[in-house]
Amino acid sequence: MHTSDPQPTLPPELRYEAVADKLSEIGRTGRAADFPGENSTSDAPASEHGTGLVGAVLERRSVVASRQSWEEFGALLASQAWYRGFAAAPRKVFISDGSATIEKLQGTYFSHYISVLDLLHALSYSLAAARAVNKEETAARTTYNQWAAKIWAGNDQ
Repeated sequence: MHTSDPQPTLPPELRYEAVADKLSEIGRTGRAADFPGENSTSDAPASEHGTGLVGAVLERRSVVASRQSWEEFGALLASQAWYRGFAAAPRKVFISDGSATIEKLQGTYFSHYISVLDLLHALSYSLAAARAVNKEETAARTTYNQWAAKIWAGNDQ
């Protein structure tokens, strides 16, 4: 445990120059994935999935997917969360992209979890907003970097 933030400033990897192209892709829809059936779950050791993240060691990554409506998917997700022991956790967090549908799913099936917008979606939304309020890319870059630094620091001002 740290007594202060070990990385209080926005890392270079999240500055405009490094991530603008990737952040622009987040939230875009592609072709429908080819699922083996209506519902799919995966529970594999984290070592089977590549990651470039530095920080806590991920012990297990779980995936639940469905082509059903959000209501049916929510019930499936809630049952999988129960099956995987999430109910026993003393602190519960529901991380999402912030979409209205996902927030409704969270409120319906995971209302006792704290809802948190994931960092990359927050950054992608700030990039889109920076581009919307600035006509030139140079100005959008400056605005994004300012906003991203505030998001990273947890600063809402």
